[in-house]
Amino acid sequence: MSARPPVLTGTGVAVLAGGVAVLAAGLAGGYPPLAGLGAAAPALVVVAVLMMCVPDRLTAGRTVSGDRVAVGTSVTCVISMRNEGRPPLGWVEATDRVGAERVRAVITPPARGGTAATEYAVPTHRRGLLTHGPLQLERRDPLGLAVRRRTAVAASALWVHPRIHPLRALPLGTRPEVEGQSGGHTPHGTSTFEGLREYQPGDDPRLIHWRSAARTGTLLVQERVDASEPAVTVVLDTRAEVLDEDAFEEAVEVAASVVAAHARVSLAVAGEDAAELARMGARSPLDRLAAARRGEGLGVAAVHAPVRRVASGGQLVLVTGTDPAVVARFAAEAARFSLLLIVRLDPAAAAPGVVRRGAVTMVSAAGAGDAVQAVSRLGGGRG
Repeated sequence: MSARPPVLTGTGVAVLAGGVAVLAAGLAGGYPPLAGLGAAAPALVVVAVLMMCVPDRLTAGRTVSGDRVAVGTSVTCVISMRNEGRPPLGWVEATDRVGAERVRAVITPPARGGTAATEYAVPTHRRGLLTHGPLQLERRDPLGLAVRRRTAVAASALWVHPRIHPLRALPLGTRPEVEGQSGGHTPHGTSTFEGLREYQPGDDPRLIHWRSAARTGTLLVQERVDASEPAVTVVLDTRAEVLDEDAFEEAVEVAASVVAAHARVSLAVAGEDAAELARMGARSPLDRLAAARRGEGLGVAAVHAPVRRVASGGQLVLVTGTDPAVVARFAAEAARFSLLLIVRLDPAAAAPGVVRRGAVTMVSAAGAGDAVQAVSRLGGGRG
């Protein structure tokens, strides 16, 4: 990528300003040595800028241990540099970004035809969709008076998935009889598009999503399910008036734990922009949960809307706060499902509790860990 024109560093500006001031004082006071000293400073700055105008033949790359990691897992990044010409004067600094965090690494330019590398770890303290990069090379003169920057690697996405707590799969409950009883999770079908995943040997080539493959450079196939068959559906409430920031993070972890515990599961996130997520490259429910955000003014209807598209006979899990209105709205649909589970994140809950009211099972807990443990202890579908 093309380099930007050289610019003065803070040191360069100070040297230039100080030199001009000393030159002016020397000329005004009739002190030739002082004037000569002042004139030397701007000359050094000009030389530094000219040095930075000389092009280099450095190339840089970056490899990352993974673009999808669990929260709390360090991402290992390796910056490599190759020199196809003479080593430039001064020093070279690589500057990278991960979200709001800035990482700097000074790399000694290798000899002609040589390579050099440096490694650093980026901690992921919070889940989210982070922008990684761009990676920039900064070349400075030996005195640090001028700098020239260029982008070596464009920005990319880093998906930090929420924490997953161990959870046993929910009890299957009953399922509607179509051609006799059937058990287990929903089989793969062909009627409804659910998402994209990486191609695996044996997949039907007709299911390859060529547009996404061209954009990402990875073969992706379409996941399709039979919408007539029941499955586990997780609905995440994102309303800011129901869940504060801390409670929302706990709710996301609960939703992620349920998703990870089931082979056949669908996810509905209230208020999410499906088109924007597709543009960003989301491939899985965990990607969507990494990008989930609290929403203002969504209303109960936005949380309940996905229920109308869920086939009867499956299992429905709502992860929400302490809002009686949304609980009542979902409870009215309980007869359609083999299991209706409502997980309420309540910061005031002293201990996790389980309450069964007819066809509805409600779990209340202050944090995700307690809530998931309570869900794991559930013995059956309806109470």
